[in-house]
Amino acid sequence: MMTKQRIEPLLRLSKNFHAHVYFDDIQFEQALACYSAIQSSFAELTLGRIHEKLVGPHLKRQFQIAIDRKTVTEFVIWLDKNRGRLSVLVHPLTSNDLEDHTHHALWLGTPIPLNLDVLEASNQSD
Repeated sequence: MMTKQRIEPLLRLSKNFHAHVYFDDIQFEQALACYSAIQSSFAELTLGRIHEKLVGPHLKRQFQIAIDRKTVTEFVIWLDKNRGRLSVLVHPLTSNDLEDHTHHALWLGTPIPLNLDVLEASNQSD
């Protein structure tokens, strides 16, 4: 179960965060239900589109939620209770994509492997 104490270290790193909700074919309907529940319960958050193909470092289909510091604790605790069996990556948005997605990553459920080469390349191009 997610707690405020587990989220607090992230709050020192950034004012903005992303959550990525991962799904496969079997979980697609569950992902749609989760997406809809987020829209209903957290209308102030910005939800990205549901990706049918792999994008960026993500090796599983996913959708992204943009979260600000004032909402992140409440949202992550809510999401942990309402995600079912979906895996979720929560990370800060700093200037280091690789660190954000690895060292600073907070996982709800089973961690999903990422294509770290994409993140390393992103950091080198800055």
